[in-house]
Amino acid sequence: MELNIGKNVMRDIVTAAVEDIEGVHIAPAPSPVGEVLKESESARLPRALRLTETSQGLSVELGLNVDYGRNLLDLAGRTQASVAENLALMCGCEVQAVNVAVLGVSLPAASGPSGAGS
Repeated sequence: MELNIGKNVMRDIVTAAVEDIEGVHIAPAPSPVGEVLKESESARLPRALRLTETSQGLSVELGLNVDYGRNLLDLAGRTQASVAENLALMCGCEVQAVNVAVLGVSLPAASGPSGAGS
């Protein structure tokens, strides 16, 4: 029996694995204006996520935004482990690499003027 799993399904698995980790989010993909306009027909926003299938297995490249004040090394390591584990369990594929790049830091929202009473 042969089963083909679409890249969109694998992207959804990666996205869900990342969303389960508090303090980390997949960054928006930097795209030229023409590419953004081509993507506008789709309901999916472009993200900094690339999947590459080779004879050795699946390779994932992932750009992240991390909440300010979080340990970058810890979150990157947890993200790599979660993505690899979820893809292996759900797709049965060999995950060759999960390469993570921290592209930005999400600053906390301002809570109002300084010195305002609570």
